[in-house]
Amino acid sequence: MLQQTAKKSALWASAVCMFFSPVVGHAQDNFVGDQQPVNRVIRLQPQTGSKAKDTNPTTVSRVQRNEFQATASGQAPNVGYDKIRVPKVLQSTQAAPPAPQKLPSARAAELPSKAPTNVSKPIAAKPAAARKSTTSKSLISSLDSSIRTTIESPRFVNVNKTAVVTARLANTGKTEVGQVEFLVALPSHARLVSATPKPAAIDGQIVRFNLSGMNANEKQLVRMNVVSSKRGQIDIATSVRTESQQKVLVAVREPQLQAILNGPQQANIGDKVMHELVITNTGDGVATDVNVQTLFPTSLVQMKSQSGVIAAIAPGKSEKVVFHSQAVAAGPVQLKASVRSDDGTAPKLAQLDVMVFEPTLQVSAIGPKVNFVNRNGIYTINLENQGKVDVTEVQVALTVPKGMKVTTISREANVDAKKGVLSWRFDKIAKGTSEQIQLMAVAAEEGEQISTIIVDSHETAEKQIQLATRVTTRASVSVAVKNESGPVQVGGKALFAVELANNGSRQAIDVNVTVELPESLRAVESDSQKLSQVGNKITFTEPQIGPGSKVAFKFAAVGVNSGEHVVRTVTQVEGSERRVVAEDSVFVYEIDEARVSESLKPELPKR
Repeated sequence: MLQQTAKKSALWASAVCMFFSPVVGHAQDNFVGDQQPVNRVIRLQPQTGSKAKDTNPTTVSRVQRNEFQATASGQAPNVGYDKIRVPKVLQSTQAAPPAPQKLPSARAAELPSKAPTNVSKPIAAKPAAARKSTTSKSLISSLDSSIRTTIESPRFVNVNKTAVVTARLANTGKTEVGQVEFLVALPSHARLVSATPKPAAIDGQIVRFNLSGMNANEKQLVRMNVVSSKRGQIDIATSVRTESQQKVLVAVREPQLQAILNGPQQANIGDKVMHELVITNTGDGVATDVNVQTLFPTSLVQMKSQSGVIAAIAPGKSEKVVFHSQAVAAGPVQLKASVRSDDGTAPKLAQLDVMVFEPTLQVSAIGPKVNFVNRNGIYTINLENQGKVDVTEVQVALTVPKGMKVTTISREANVDAKKGVLSWRFDKIAKGTSEQIQLMAVAAEEGEQISTIIVDSHETAEKQIQLATRVTTRASVSVAVKNESGPVQVGGKALFAVELANNGSRQAIDVNVTVELPESLRAVESDSQKLSQVGNKITFTEPQIGPGSKVAFKFAAVGVNSGEHVVRTVTQVEGSERRVVAEDSVFVYEIDEARVSESLKPELPKR
């Protein structure tokens, strides 16, 4: 029945505009989504006989609406009424009720700008015969009946969110109403999702409900779920065939989320960094059920975060979400965070570029691989920053073994004598630079002497290296043979002295000296227990000669033949293949008788 021609719709619009009264629901400012009672209702009252003399029976009288506040007990507030003088109800002369015309939009129902604010355009009166007809009950059966309409709606909703609009119809009259047709006009950007009861017909933006007859004091409820696709107001106009209408305005608001990631854009491997996601609602609607998801790379391991769902973000307000992570690999990375609310809009993406560097500190140590007891050794520690970032708070510790004694250092150090530790500190070693520490130590004990070097910094993990020096000892025996007699005659005795000296750092054990005499010399037997003689060889044995000690022995030999005779000694120490040879000589001469003869002549007398 709503599918009439445009001309009939326009006629119907001009006829009903005088009965449209805009009603705006006022909710508490912090209320979102639930319903609040509208602060004004329209009550239709029958026209009495005393008002028949009015020249314009359709004139509408308006009164100021009453504001209300919800009571603390939650009971329904007192409601002010607009009392509208209604003309006589037009009854149909046909058996069936007339078809309802298309209801205009809320804007079409507004009063002309030049008309007085308290007077609406009159409706052309029908013939008196039509007004006297009472055969049909399709509209209102008696002038004593009155339909009161109350509309409840939220003050505002978000885009694509459902606004629940509830219309309460009540027959406040004393007679029965045979049939009630309830019409609802929606704006072009709004649509009806569902309704209870089910509409009888929907023609474009016009929704018609056929309600059953209403007895006196009976009430009926119409609940509609309306969704708006854009910001603005939903002008919902309602009309009842008893020529009463109400309009409700639902403000539609839209949240708009903006997301920004803040935090350091450079980090070193191993650093623990904190980034902050700032979510701001720049729209005029409340953003609800805001979901936050992070898209961190694998090289930035997320340790702790406050991500999840934020219940609501009011317009103009911001929320912060903090993320804690640790860099585990070098290179450029991109942090991403996605923010989405439940209003169906596309998620907002925030991103931040971060460069992760790998600090590099090269540690090396140089020292003697082998050293002897009581000998000095020079040790060098090098720290070289080969990376692209500075290394700060560098700590260097050197553990000195017990077999070494440090005598000189190139840099002032903290000394822990009890633990035998030297330590140094560098505030910063810039990229591409190096630092050096040198020291001199004396090998005090034989054995493997291991120096431990520990290096740590704020950017790098602790590094530990060891430098080993093998400290050893050695017996170094020297031999000297000396002829203490000088030249001797054949058959004379020549005396030789042999001196052994251990110039090494180790004790010489089982020192054997063999004296080899030529055939021109014959060894003289000795009573010394350390000397033994076999043929023309003399052997001397010394069980041990300590480092720096000397041992001497003597032997004699008789010269048999004249001439220069060499005496050789061969010395060998147990455990060493080295043979030490020493030589000296003796000159043996033979004594011959010298004879001189000459003839003597007489001496002649002088003249």
